[in-house]
Amino acid sequence: MDPWAREGLLPNIERLRHKGTWGALRCTLPPITPSCWTSMYTGTNPGKHGIFGFFQRRPESYRLSPVHASARRAKTMFRILSEAGLKIGVLNAPATYPPERLNGMLVPGIPVPEQDREYTHPPGLGAELQALTQGKHKYPPGLAQATADVDGFLQACYDYSQAVTGAALHMMDRLEPWDLFMVQFQVTDAVHHHFWHCLDPEHPRHDPEAPVKVQNAVLDVYRTVDECVGRIVAAAGDSADVVMMSDHGGGPFYEELYLNIWLWQRGWMKFKRGSLTTLRRLLYALGITPEFFRRHVYGRAPKAVRRSVEARKSGVLALADRFFLSLDDVDWERTRAYCYGSPLGSIYINLKGREPKGCVAPEEYETVAQELERDLLAMRHPLTGEPLVEKVVRGGEAYDGPFAQDGPDLLLLTTGLRYHNRGFLQFSSKRWIGPPQNKQTGSHSLDGIVLVSGPNAKAGVRMNGASIVDIAPTVLALLGQPIPDWMDGKVLVDAVRDEFLNERAPQVVHEQAVPSQASGSDGYTAEDEAQIAKRLADLGYID
Repeated sequence: MDPWAREGLLPNIERLRHKGTWGALRCTLPPITPSCWTSMYTGTNPGKHGIFGFFQRRPESYRLSPVHASARRAKTMFRILSEAGLKIGVLNAPATYPPERLNGMLVPGIPVPEQDREYTHPPGLGAELQALTQGKHKYPPGLAQATADVDGFLQACYDYSQAVTGAALHMMDRLEPWDLFMVQFQVTDAVHHHFWHCLDPEHPRHDPEAPVKVQNAVLDVYRTVDECVGRIVAAAGDSADVVMMSDHGGGPFYEELYLNIWLWQRGWMKFKRGSLTTLRRLLYALGITPEFFRRHVYGRAPKAVRRSVEARKSGVLALADRFFLSLDDVDWERTRAYCYGSPLGSIYINLKGREPKGCVAPEEYETVAQELERDLLAMRHPLTGEPLVEKVVRGGEAYDGPFAQDGPDLLLLTTGLRYHNRGFLQFSSKRWIGPPQNKQTGSHSLDGIVLVSGPNAKAGVRMNGASIVDIAPTVLALLGQPIPDWMDGKVLVDAVRDEFLNERAPQVVHEQAVPSQASGSDGYTAEDEAQIAKRLADLGYID
């Protein structure tokens, strides 16, 4: 963004930078949407808020369910401000369904069940925005999938962004006077996933002879968002402070790792000895895998057949569980380690007393963890011999809090974060490394961006050392509210004018952290889960 802004290609963002402070923003591990955004809302690490990815483990089980806001175990800044009597507006905030009952309005972002139901606070707001934008403010499923129709993709990004902006302006007008308004644009993430190779000359799929519209796809989407940011900031007025941030950064994606296959081949995971598992292993050995099925059978089926399968409550994922080798075939009482929950590789040790069928005794934990870490660091690309893992981070280093034990024991930082885990629900491929099935070329990186601009921001300063958990305390401070002592973050004092901080010194108060109070159901129905699993598969987060 820096060179584009300096060249005048993003004039509204450059104007905010000129009047404010900006820099890199370190996100959570792993850098994945639900955990990152929840850390932003709560000012806490996942060990305190309990959200580690798009999925959470079902009680007393090795099975996963899509995560929802009712699983969040720390207060959001939205609730803190509402309880203080401030008026709040939130649009397209990921991982906020079911919505909190706020003093204001909340429209959840991904993941949201695609059901004809009330999904906003207050009820009826969703229907109001539906009529206003013809439903275009909802994230279009097509943006999650690779396409040769670049013009269609860019038009969809434009239409969605303009609809989101229209919805934001409508909500701001309805809420006036409001104290905090947040709006999130998902399109920059989508264009990174599909067109990162256009920005990166070192990417294997980079083509310097590609059509100009392809080479400029990322820039075109950023220019669209810049225009929308300008309209929203103008509507907010000169007296408003503006915080612009991303939940993670973007970076290259070269190949997929199938870590459960690797763990099995290295002896960390074992399969059952029953006849059904033996049959599935035989099919696997013959190359009949979900990848084979998807490419040669399902992918060639008529659209009507594919729609019929996807519409079923069980969905494609359940079919894979039934016919192909999956976690149902794992012999947990002989398995020492397994992987799921994150494209960047979250590995769990099968610990006695924590896992339902744990086989690693607590006194053996450290020895097993060290052995597994050495094995992971020795991982090499089978063709090039390149080391694939730069660093293994222990869960105890990444997380702190009452829910830290629910997170992974080991997190992989692959070389340049260019390799991402897949197949953490099924054994999708016969190989433990291979080209991306979804044809994506970009993914997430650890550093996003942050910009603070407005009457109370320092002007023309570069910020260093900012973390995503610093956003919530900084917002509270700018609104003159005390900061709970359970927050991990700090006020970004390098971004806020000294005069403001001297006059309204941020106050830290003792408060017991309590779960956020989400409205509606406790989570998802089975049909909701099937729909969300399908959407997350389209996004490339699961098989």
